[in-house]
Amino acid sequence: MKTVTIKLSAFLLAFFFMIGSSVGVQAQTTNADLGEEFIFFIDGVNVQIPTSDGFVVNDPLNPTSGNKVYEIRYADWGEAGFRWPTNGASGTVGANMSAFTGTNYGETDTLYFRIWVDPNLAGKNEYVAFLDTEDGNVIGENDLPFRMWWTIPAWARDGQWHDIAVPLPPRTSSALDSAKVGKNLDGTDLAVEVDTLFKYWSYAGAWGNGNGVWDNTDPNWQEFDWESVKYAGRHTDHNTGGGNIYFDYFSVGVPPSELVDTPPAAPAGVTVSNADGVNTVSWAANAGVGGYDVYFSETPITDVGSSEVTLLASLASDAASYDHEVVAPHETLAGDITLYYAVTAKSDFGAQSDPGTASVTGNAKAAENYAYELTTEAVDAVFDAILTGTMPDAATLASFFPESYVPFQITEDAYYTGEGGPPTGNADLSTKHWIGFEASSGALILYSEVTDDILSLNAVGAGTLFDAANGSWNYDSIEMGIGNYSPASFFAGSTHSDMERGDDPDYQFRLGGVTDGADTLGYAFENFRFAGLVDNSESITEATSTGWRVLTYFDTAFLAGGDSSDVAFSFPTATEVKTYPLNIAYNDADASGVRETQVSWGPKAGNNFWWNTPSTWEVVAFVGRDMVTSADEETNENPYTFSLDQNYPNPFNPTTNISFTLEASTEVTLEVFNMLGQKVATIANNQRLNAGRHTMTFDASSIASGVYLYRISTGSSFVQTRKMILIK
Repeated sequence: MKTVTIKLSAFLLAFFFMIGSSVGVQAQTTNADLGEEFIFFIDGVNVQIPTSDGFVVNDPLNPTSGNKVYEIRYADWGEAGFRWPTNGASGTVGANMSAFTGTNYGETDTLYFRIWVDPNLAGKNEYVAFLDTEDGNVIGENDLPFRMWWTIPAWARDGQWHDIAVPLPPRTSSALDSAKVGKNLDGTDLAVEVDTLFKYWSYAGAWGNGNGVWDNTDPNWQEFDWESVKYAGRHTDHNTGGGNIYFDYFSVGVPPSELVDTPPAAPAGVTVSNADGVNTVSWAANAGVGGYDVYFSETPITDVGSSEVTLLASLASDAASYDHEVVAPHETLAGDITLYYAVTAKSDFGAQSDPGTASVTGNAKAAENYAYELTTEAVDAVFDAILTGTMPDAATLASFFPESYVPFQITEDAYYTGEGGPPTGNADLSTKHWIGFEASSGALILYSEVTDDILSLNAVGAGTLFDAANGSWNYDSIEMGIGNYSPASFFAGSTHSDMERGDDPDYQFRLGGVTDGADTLGYAFENFRFAGLVDNSESITEATSTGWRVLTYFDTAFLAGGDSSDVAFSFPTATEVKTYPLNIAYNDADASGVRETQVSWGPKAGNNFWWNTPSTWEVVAFVGRDMVTSADEETNENPYTFSLDQNYPNPFNPTTNISFTLEASTEVTLEVFNMLGQKVATIANNQRLNAGRHTMTFDASSIASGVYLYRISTGSSFVQTRKMILIK
């Protein structure tokens, strides 16, 4: 809505501290009074809403109109919208909305919103929802997050805008049930007719520790807590896909005719400077504004609602600068980078000014974490260890990686993603993760060391792995999300708001162990593509004095193909560097049989829905081993040894690459034989080559499909043979 002026209530209510963060809009950093009416969105998110999971974008029906709307993207089983902090450690308990409801129908305020629903959501469990606060998710023990739902009618799911004015329900589920049949709570007739839209409301219970409390006859039922509301927006109670929902306004107590607001003037004097990988955006502070939004892009910014523009932060009204740490996934990607920035000023109710813009060119920092190309010998050692159930010692596993390698770490300073509160320190919960891969086999290796003061693994059941798949998130376990594609921007990351298949597929793995009290059986599975099946991915676990260790071998070749024709992973080798969206998280149960907390490695994944939202994953470099020099190699006059690598790709049709390393300058013969020992091709015949790494291409166009041997022999008496598979 374009805006002119604002009508405010004379009564003000100060009710929360401004903390928290999210994917869409970052936290405010100041206290402010909210009007008696709750105005969530007009042309921007109310600056007094501390956290927003949505995005301010252009009207989907008329993107050139200048009308800004609020987009809430689809996520399986997702809740997203406007949030208040509910972390007990901060002393915050959500928002008090009790003034807007009453005992009976007719005593409540009205919720006004304009909604656009993707037609692909027809027939699915989609709601406009409010949730109250909780202190845990154990049924019978904790105050659960109870829901208040307004079912989106079928007629409103047509890809058109609909203006809705619906009375809020009375305070209790019994009063709502009575109102739907025209009665007061005491059984007397209502004096007014019940609005048709009102009947779409329901107090829908709560979900907790793998089950739910669904109606007020359940002994664990609790009434919705109007004095402690943590969230308002969209609730998706299914995982069958769909699309986005948009709001053009969303308020309690203020009709759309009064939802008008004047945007401030654009910030003046916007400048950006670069120093040590940090871009500092500065501007001249405006008097009388409600706050500022800071954006960036890799192209010039003319419209902050463009899909190419990323919101960095929403700041308080007294802010005049913002530091943006620019991190590239690898040093080869960290050269001079030009980034474009925009700053907008906002009114108290979210109306946004035109942007003030600036750009800067400078170096980025190189991320310290990356995945590393392991040798075939290292991958074989991992596979053999898992096959025999013998965990190698930590020093052996670490030796597969360069001396300079920094494992991915989750510590007490990491990113808490939800549930019953963050860990109390590194001894309570911290993890280290080494990620390796092999291009020729498609193997993905994850070695994890976990410090956990209470080890809580799932018990072995009749189905063992199936039980682990369904209950593992409620026990100590590790999760990893990875996308098989390189995002166009490693700053902005993946654009996937949901798990996708096909050419750019996303995967979410979970791994850990199940126990019978004496022995522990490792498990690893992919949660979306295979719904809990292992499919040639294996894991072994071992308890330690401070926690446990996990070694996992993922055969990514089994992820390819299928109904959606997922592409196969093509990991880098030698001097190649590729980027992938990735996140790691840890579930901690502390012997309760219910997950008590989850912590995440990636800063963007600080929410409950990272597991099915690839846009919240960081972009990580996968690095060929020739791009990494160890300390030993730097001081060794001859870092090379004779070796023959597995051909890549394998299987192949009709060409493949064969790489090998020479310890010294020598003559090289490289030949191909069939399984009868007959030579079918000569790739190199007594060719003189220098010490170092070499790659030759074999073209098998003239021979039939089958298994072949390729053999290298040198003048230094080095001989090695490997198998390869030709499939035509």
